[in-house]
Amino acid sequence: MDSKHYQVVPFTGAQLPEAFRQVIIEGNQALHWNEAQSRSDFQLDQAEYYLLLDHDQVLGYVGLHHVLDEATLNLVYIQADLRGQGLGRQLLDFVLNQLAHRGIRHVFLEVRQANVAALGLYQQAGFETLIVRPRYYQDPVDDAIIMQKMLSLSEKEGEPS
Repeated sequence: MDSKHYQVVPFTGAQLPEAFRQVIIEGNQALHWNEAQSRSDFQLDQAEYYLLLDHDQVLGYVGLHHVLDEATLNLVYIQADLRGQGLGRQLLDFVLNQLAHRGIRHVFLEVRQANVAALGLYQQAGFETLIVRPRYYQDPVDDAIIMQKMLSLSEKEGEPS
């Protein structure tokens, strides 16, 4: 796949075409969300999805909720065979830039401590650990790391800092 064909397309949960919903439902299962949770999320007014597409193929996505000047990244997913190529970082940077331009100033997320690759991605993107919830996750048991990034627009660059 040629990276020049990649594009990021935003959708509200209600706007998502059913074919894209199916891909998200399958991806969410790897993130420990069941189909009912995913379908419920599609109906929430504050739910947004940013899909990384190669033509009509979903390569990855970010699912988030926003309220006032805050957003919570609930789902960050890249297809397993495409991980480690920088697509997650490109998608995350794009989403953070969009949120900053919309006036979102605080972004939160939660990640399993054992998910070393995701923790590294978030730390490289400027997220900092707020709190650790010991033994928060079950099956398998793991700690939850709550992270935050403060967004602001640099007047000079127009990029979130």
